[in-house]
Amino acid sequence: MKQDELRILTQKIKNLPTIPIILDNILTMLEDENVSAVKLEAIISNDQAIASKVLSIANSAYYSLSEKVTSISHAVSLLGFTTVKNIAIGTSIFSNFSDKGSGIEMKDLWLHSIGVAMASEKIARKVSGIQPDTAFIGGLLHDIGKLTMIDIFQERYKDAVDVARDTACSICFAEDRVFGTNHITVGEWLCERWHLPPEVILSVKYHRSPWLAAENKELPSVVYLGNNIIKREKIGFAGDNYTPRIDERVLKTLNLTEVSLSELYSFVRAEKGNIVNILTIGE
Repeated sequence: MKQDELRILTQKIKNLPTIPIILDNILTMLEDENVSAVKLEAIISNDQAIASKVLSIANSAYYSLSEKVTSISHAVSLLGFTTVKNIAIGTSIFSNFSDKGSGIEMKDLWLHSIGVAMASEKIARKVSGIQPDTAFIGGLLHDIGKLTMIDIFQERYKDAVDVARDTACSICFAEDRVFGTNHITVGEWLCERWHLPPEVILSVKYHRSPWLAAENKELPSVVYLGNNIIKREKIGFAGDNYTPRIDERVLKTLNLTEVSLSELYSFVRAEKGNIVNILTIGE
């Protein structure tokens, strides 16, 4: 890419979209969950598309609830305030983007992200010091930079997907080759512009290389591992079929053994149908 073209594209990236109103409202709610639960219900219920998606996830076989969830307040009572809030954050972001002929269908990227969120949550339950809810939102939003690049470059993003396919490289490498930047950098910029929680920024910035984090390596390590497992099990599609060998530094950071890793793979394989089913409920 010529230098002047890169300059123009970089400027486009810097003009990142503003935070969706519903997401801004969710993030600025009071910390008191008793008060916030009522506000959360009102915010979600006012957006039919997001409310429908939240209910579909709550009713998915993954959560194995004993009764059908019929309202947002019902979902909060059964799944908990934080879980519903995190699902709403993810759906509010994804609902503001489309694939625009990018070579990645939005439903596939959504499925990949939901899968990583659920795998990360499961991994966090095996690791001390990481809240499962935090791991869920970190996994759900780790690829937020791809949404932004697709929004900016639209059909041109397919060039990166084609490079990743034809050369069997990572989509991150392909993005750098085509655009001179990648979804990790763009995602970090967007998170900072939107003032997203620090844990989300960590998950975005280091989900491919958690060992580079100066501190708090555990959460990005969890998301790295969740991402790797979901890609190996081919749940959704995030732009490439490249899945590197799990770095030993990640297992060491998380204090996981090969036995623990095998159990995680077994869990994802067992839940694969339930995760995929999330996309079909309520359609």
